[in-house]
Amino acid sequence: MGFKIGPIKKIIRIKNSIQSISPVDTSEADLQQAILLNNQFKVIDKVPLNGNDELPEENLLLHMSQECNRSLYFIGSSTPSSGPTSQSSPTSPGTPSTASTPSPNTAQSRSSMPSDPEESDPLKTVDVSSIMSYPSIKEALLGHPKGPPILEAINNGQFDERCRRVLVRILTSELVKHCGNYPSDEQKYALAQALVEAFPELRCDLSTIGCEQYFDPVTKKGFISYRLENMRKNLAIGEKKYAKRKKKLSQENTDADTITLSISENEILQKIELMNNTLPNVANKASIEKNMFDTFHARREWIHRPNEDVSKQPTVLEIVDKFPRIIDYNGELMEKEYQRMTENGIENSNGLLTVFPVTYTKRILEYCKANSLPLYEDLIKDDDLRALALLIGLLPRSNFATKRKANENVTRSSNSFPMPQFLIIKPNGISIEEELAKMSSECTQQAFILAVETKFSKYVYFLVSDAKPVPLAPETSALAAVTALRQFHYVFNIEYAKELKFFYNFIDCVVMNRKSMKILPSVRSLNVSLLNFKV
Repeated sequence: MGFKIGPIKKIIRIKNSIQSISPVDTSEADLQQAILLNNQFKVIDKVPLNGNDELPEENLLLHMSQECNRSLYFIGSSTPSSGPTSQSSPTSPGTPSTASTPSPNTAQSRSSMPSDPEESDPLKTVDVSSIMSYPSIKEALLGHPKGPPILEAINNGQFDERCRRVLVRILTSELVKHCGNYPSDEQKYALAQALVEAFPELRCDLSTIGCEQYFDPVTKKGFISYRLENMRKNLAIGEKKYAKRKKKLSQENTDADTITLSISENEILQKIELMNNTLPNVANKASIEKNMFDTFHARREWIHRPNEDVSKQPTVLEIVDKFPRIIDYNGELMEKEYQRMTENGIENSNGLLTVFPVTYTKRILEYCKANSLPLYEDLIKDDDLRALALLIGLLPRSNFATKRKANENVTRSSNSFPMPQFLIIKPNGISIEEELAKMSSECTQQAFILAVETKFSKYVYFLVSDAKPVPLAPETSALAAVTALRQFHYVFNIEYAKELKFFYNFIDCVVMNRKSMKILPSVRSLNVSLLNFKV
């Protein structure tokens, strides 16, 4: 059904009749607003008309007052002079609906909170005086003793995570002074908007709005919320507003969904047995690849069991025992398995090989050098691998290791490298079997890279999990080894090491642009700092 101007003009006339206001011209703004309601009010075109294709205005008025009364007064006027004032309007998922029309005092703050950030307009100018005692963010920083160095760091392109923490503390303190210990989501979002508006360098290009690392209007999380939570820990019990609840852990499904098999179970078992009994050489490679392809869905269903307890999931050794060819040909079959798992384009599969060395390697090295952090030049010769190792130290660690349990001495994790959950480097001439035997008592199911130095100051890489080594091709580069390590986790359905939660989130969301994962605020903030760092 096409769009008709006649019903639109009738809607505007009816609006004037309902509100008992003087007639207004059918301006362009009125028509534009009415167009937005056209789909909602298509019932107008279905109203039975008289012989001259006109409906008496009094009947149309009665019909419209029954069907569309609650929204008519929004056309052509900012606030209704009469009519309904407590009807709720539809909201997008994730946005709480209000029970009444916002009052003039709250209209400005509510209008800055988008119902859906994916469809939000560009950032609008925020009135900072409504959320703090200063007229602007820059003046708030100038009014604090630690503020001027932050401004200087931003202007000189030297803004880092330490500056970000100080910046959030200053602005959050001002927010609390003006709005109390429990500012509303609209006020927190307004502060985040004002911050990236004052300093476009801090805007994150990985998101639609750009300020989600400071406050995300959908998840209600961000550095501002985290800082407020820490500040409220020191409040007296009488000043606290909410009681603490236990969080329920949810297990996230991987990308391999349960798929109906296209061949019979007996055929699958025959192909698996044939494949396992075939010698993995060059002559048999095509046959093995064909059987791996045919048994893909059965293998994924057997490995990935979302409805079972983690303890009942097959280990790496069990998977290799059932499908031994998956680790043959220097990890080539494992790579093809992963490509089939991600063939719907959910990520940039070459991100580590193309994006990281061009965009991040030099920036990370210079960033650490400017902040007087160790560069491990004597320990790691490859710049790309060294930048990845340093990235672990730049990101926060999961605090699971710092929480002590009853009758248990837990060592606090440090920011020192090497990080054995990611990389272990061994000198030339060692026996791989002997080293793995020594590490077998400490090895967990989480996979890591074992790099053995050669005579020419290069490395030969192995992927290790459950003390099971998977050799990679001798010509494999450092970035290719890390790419294989990441693929290993997905193919064998292994969780990332908790100590490397933020590191892998950076790789998945920033470098690989994996669309199914949510980027963490700390990762988003470090990415902004690195991209704005002058090298």
